[in-house]
Amino acid sequence: MNPINKKERNDLRIFYMQMRKDKATQEEELAGFARMMDLTKEQFLVWNVFEQPFFDVGQINACDALIAGGSSDDPEKATILDPNEYPWIANAKKLVRHCFEQSVPTFVSCMGFLVSLEALEGRIILDKEHMEEGYYPTHLTDAARRDPLFRGLPPSFMVISFHKKRADGLPPGCVLLAYSDLCPVHAFQGVGKPFYAFQFHPELDRTDLISKLERYITRYFDDEKSKNVLQHIIDTCPETPESNKLARNFIDFVVLGK
Repeated sequence: MNPINKKERNDLRIFYMQMRKDKATQEEELAGFARMMDLTKEQFLVWNVFEQPFFDVGQINACDALIAGGSSDDPEKATILDPNEYPWIANAKKLVRHCFEQSVPTFVSCMGFLVSLEALEGRIILDKEHMEEGYYPTHLTDAARRDPLFRGLPPSFMVISFHKKRADGLPPGCVLLAYSDLCPVHAFQGVGKPFYAFQFHPELDRTDLISKLERYITRYFDDEKSKNVLQHIIDTCPETPESNKLARNFIDFVVLGK
């Protein structure tokens, strides 16, 4: 891993790969990462892949870490993004691979997790039978319990997770950190590297989830069954403090090396 960062928290600069078209969700996700990491939004260098697909990924060299979140704008059935339709994907995978190889601290979730799988030569599968829609208990492996990122967390805790695609095993050079009953690879780490990828959403808390689902119910879910399922999630979702602690731990223990 990199040497301990001698910077103070307010000196950090975070490279944020954003994969969302919707403006409200763009702002919401950025605010979520900033709040969970105890940083200001001004500390994030934002690369929105849809607005600037050929962004100079070399700018990561001026930053202390890479983060990436989810997307509601990827194709439902395709497991590998077509670079002709999604010209940003080549740059995104190049950025992830660079951070992995150079041990740049990395914290990615959901779509960021899937991009990382592709970049690191893992395999993505479509698995609707075991899809996750809502909140689920996730379980830590022995490797996670020894890792500073999971310091102070219990062996199992609740996470927010929405996905139909998942990893079909680990990418080469990675170790399993967490799994659920439906998802065998919920989090992984590069072996000996400050590189962490999550299928679930550490950056989302209950309030964020409800805001997002209420917006999506209106825009994307027309049939009554889907609306009822999402409304049930809104009504019953618990708080997820353990999952949300991961983002703060990443800054404290991985980036700053406290």
